[in-house]
Amino acid sequence: MYATIPTDANHFHLKFADWNSGGNTLPVFSNATSNMKYWSEQITAGLIGSESNPVLITAASTYPADIVLNTDDNTSTDSPGMQTNIHIQVQIPSGQASGSYSTSYGLEN
Repeated sequence: MYATIPTDANHFHLKFADWNSGGNTLPVFSNATSNMKYWSEQITAGLIGSESNPVLITAASTYPADIVLNTDDNTSTDSPGMQTNIHIQVQIPSGQASGSYSTSYGLEN
């Protein structure tokens, strides 16, 4: 997903609710391991929040620590804020009921 972080900030964090499909729930944290993570293309490799060091979602509806952008996806001086391309990855546990799951999220800086 793409997001614009306000001009006066270069950091953010995301939270996610559990995923639901009818009466079935896919928790964002199950069996003592995180099955969700995210990272930004605008963070240098190795730093927290980069593809090589993603943020693990360890609890539903809870913000983890901030991640700090160190580049901007949009280099136009006419565009306010910092644009970032965020990747969100969800691992479906074996035996999870099939269905069309949805969730809600929050982005805070």
